[in-house]
Amino acid sequence: MEKKYPDDRWSYLWLVLAFGLSLFSSGRWVMPVSLWLGLTFMLRFFRTQPPLRAFFLGWGSIALALYPSWEGIIPLPRPAYILFIAFAALCSTLPYLVDRLLVSRIKKPISILVFPASFTTMDYLVSLGPFGSWNVTAYSQWGNLPFLQVLSLTGLWGISFIISWFASTVNWAWEKKFHWKKFRRPALVFLVSLTMVLVWGGARLSLYPPASPTVHVAAVTAPGALPVLLEKALNILSSPSRTLDNSAWEPLREMASQQRQEMLELTRNAAQTGAACIAWSEGSTMVLADERQDFLIDASRVSREQGIYLAATMLMIDPQKDRPVENTVVLFNPNGESEWEVQKVRPVPGLEDAVTERGSDYIPVSNTSIGRIGAVVCFDADFPQLFRRPGKEAIDILIVPSSDWLEITPHHAYMAVFRALEQGFSILRPTSNGLTLASDYQGRVLSQVNSFHSQTRVMHAHLPVKGTATVYGWSGDLFPWGCVFLLAALVSLTVRRSKKRKRYPRERTKPKG
Repeated sequence: MEKKYPDDRWSYLWLVLAFGLSLFSSGRWVMPVSLWLGLTFMLRFFRTQPPLRAFFLGWGSIALALYPSWEGIIPLPRPAYILFIAFAALCSTLPYLVDRLLVSRIKKPISILVFPASFTTMDYLVSLGPFGSWNVTAYSQWGNLPFLQVLSLTGLWGISFIISWFASTVNWAWEKKFHWKKFRRPALVFLVSLTMVLVWGGARLSLYPPASPTVHVAAVTAPGALPVLLEKALNILSSPSRTLDNSAWEPLREMASQQRQEMLELTRNAAQTGAACIAWSEGSTMVLADERQDFLIDASRVSREQGIYLAATMLMIDPQKDRPVENTVVLFNPNGESEWEVQKVRPVPGLEDAVTERGSDYIPVSNTSIGRIGAVVCFDADFPQLFRRPGKEAIDILIVPSSDWLEITPHHAYMAVFRALEQGFSILRPTSNGLTLASDYQGRVLSQVNSFHSQTRVMHAHLPVKGTATVYGWSGDLFPWGCVFLLAALVSLTVRRSKKRKRYPRERTKPKG
């Protein structure tokens, strides 16, 4: 009886290699080349094993690799974290299973597209979930700026497609025993495509860098004690007497007032060094509901006195609400007037989501003398679908007030830069407990300060006042949806071929004699 999978005595070695490379493909330890090779070896393992065995062994090895890579990065209790890893590993395993079931039935060069289509489709569908684009393949390629320019055309999904296309092409050649004449056409198509992407990306960086005037900006980060203050506030909110007349609020009022004055003083100092736009890190001051107006007056006064644009942030506590926390950014112009106010749209699943009131998906934009300015808050920047702003509403400078922790630094800050490449705006990301950075719309990091390595709480940079239009900014998720339809077409082709074989089975030739 003919085997439906190649006989490869090294099959389990490819699984071991894929497991080892998976440890360095995402999460806390990332080497960009590991993902390219890891996908290749895992795909080889699947194609040399029965589907069911390959699925369970592949799922288990991917889960074992993800567990230490993402520990501490995903802030979940242990049981929930284990379930998360199991689900993430399942999503990573399914494209291999799809490839295993379809490719052996198509047996033509077009089968090379099965794995990239299914891999990109899964990457995209997972990004629509509550954790956004965390663990999407493209983030592993940070640092390769020519390659990352493809983000402006296809978003994250072009990178997912190219890397998985590489794995599928190598496996096609492998099955042809690397006989050049048997695999040269698919190989040349891939190599020419990859070369064009890299040459175009290099040309975009070298020939079309930002040419507009720049504006002096500054990022001011909150003191490290602020999370402790918020924790105390949440403890009071969980008590039976949570109203603002409770005397337990008084020590917190005093501490919050001191930190607020400290932020305002740092802002004055940054303005006096020439910064025209200053942004605070996420939730830089805690404000009780009855103090909200006083805080806005103070921030307005500083922006007017210093003649600056000020993106001031606050965590407003209102015990009367079911979700008592508002995580807000307010932009003041040089006249001290409020341009817009933005609340966090995507609180992190878990405690933050339980206590934080959600804002609107709409990102307001102010047309100012230093460009069109918009803002989102921290985790919001992990959802690419929030940023489609073509035409007159496009953003030139995006402010991303953030608050991170050690395990996600600097990875989370770099994720925000991917939005800059996709949409054509520059980014100012002030971050407490993490990496503060400023980046132009081609992904160049112009300035950065890591709070775990430096005590500096004010970072300065010069950002272009004009962004640029991108194909992805106009087309949105057209590319990943194209992969969805491509996968559906390949599945349909496989079904038709299977029905044809059943209807017209090959005649068995009788042995001679």
